[in-house]
Amino acid sequence: MRTRTVAILVVLCVVVVGVAWVVKVVGARRGPGWVVGQRIAPGFPLNEIERIVVRTSEGTVTIGKEGGTWRVAEYYDYPANFGKVAELLQQVYEMKVGQHQRVRGGSLGRLRLVGPAAAGAEESGQGTAVQFFTKGGTPVFEMIVGNQKQRARDPRDPYSFAAPEGTYLRLASATAGASARSETVLLVKDIIALPGSAEGWIERQVLNVPAEQVREISVSPPGGEATTLWRTNSTDGFSISGLGPTQQVNSATATSLAGALSYFTIQKVVAPAEASTNRALERAWSVRVRTADGITYALRLADTNAADAYARLEVSYDASKAEVGAEGGDTAKEKADLLNARFGSWLYVLPSYKISELRKTREELVTAAVAPEADEAEKEEKGESKGADEAVGKTNEVSETAGVAGERIKEQQTVPEQASTEPVERN
Repeated sequence: MRTRTVAILVVLCVVVVGVAWVVKVVGARRGPGWVVGQRIAPGFPLNEIERIVVRTSEGTVTIGKEGGTWRVAEYYDYPANFGKVAELLQQVYEMKVGQHQRVRGGSLGRLRLVGPAAAGAEESGQGTAVQFFTKGGTPVFEMIVGNQKQRARDPRDPYSFAAPEGTYLRLASATAGASARSETVLLVKDIIALPGSAEGWIERQVLNVPAEQVREISVSPPGGEATTLWRTNSTDGFSISGLGPTQQVNSATATSLAGALSYFTIQKVVAPAEASTNRALERAWSVRVRTADGITYALRLADTNAADAYARLEVSYDASKAEVGAEGGDTAKEKADLLNARFGSWLYVLPSYKISELRKTREELVTAAVAPEADEAEKEEKGESKGADEAVGKTNEVSETAGVAGERIKEQQTVPEQASTEPVERN
């Protein structure tokens, strides 16, 4: 009995040791504590983040919140693209483990998961390090963003293509190098694409003014008189004062001008030090656009035919110009003040196509009027007279040829339909 008991105990010990070894190996492969579907940054204070630092092999970009506006420190403190900032914060708040695996230190570079500030790290293996701070500069979360995982192309489908299906992450600092031991790498389903330069984070869409909201446009060439277009609602065509009897508004050009501030984007911002000495706007065009809510967008544009041109923007509000039933006065004023505070103090470079949309001369806005059609009654009278004369002349012709060539088909007379007078809705 004693020998049998000892044997059983030995077997149990072997089993326990074996199970422990298996658990250790599996645990090492899985990573410490990670479970598929687990949130990676639980408790991430989404609405308390006030600074984001992005480090790449190209340098460092700092996006911070000042007075309620996100700004890019390395780009003259110009406003950041809030959509990009919000997307990144939301991704970190929601991202969950899709896969987790142990990777040897030497393989981290292949996934671009070596910190960009790691000593001796090759640039080809460096990822993008991101660190988040709350008020007072308290760090709350950091990670290294690596390569995107590509879904393989289906060889059986000629129309299939490789596409990203996730992003590799390493929860480490920017100084983390390729360690000698293996580390846990996470794969999330989110496609995390972060600009590496400061210019990639700036807000390029300065304005988005719907064309149907525009009520008045004034365009003045350098040293010339202003040409003003106006309308009372979104469906009417524009009018211009001082038109001759053979002139009318070029509706296509006026419509294009009204939509010029829709998705209004800049090409770049001029450095403040350079802008202070820039003389490109000493001889400038003036374009003023007033909308139904009483907001006026005033632009000064350089008088040049170069591919790119300088411009400045000023936004103001006048309650007396607001239409009845338009957006509330307080809301419109706040909007104007906010736009002016964010974008009113900068010198911009605009793309050439936007310049051509805005700089319009009176000759381009006015075209020859279409000659009025003759009075319908007069036309009908002439038509009846002509038809009677032709009928007399054709009677003998018909009777002579009847039975030989058959009856002739009478030509049908039609009166052109009057063009629709309903206004065309402009988008």
